[in-house]
Amino acid sequence: MATPMLHWVLDPICGWSYGALPLINAVEAAFPDLQRLHFGGLYSEDHQPQITAAMRTQILHYDEQIHQLTGVV
Repeated sequence: MATPMLHWVLDPICGWSYGALPLINAVEAAFPDLQRLHFGGLYSEDHQPQITAAMRTQILHYDEQIHQLTGVV
């Protein structure tokens, strides 16, 4: 029987990917080597939108909300 594997798909630009870090760490502590991280998301080799000043402000606002909810910096 195959070993179960938990796959996390993370977006390095998304604050929730960082907000999930306590959960990822807890899974790793309880089940060492049974998870894999995969990076993807908004940006790729073929899709690289420019971050405008408005988008940056919005991202920083959401990151602060995620920090307040999760405690993750």
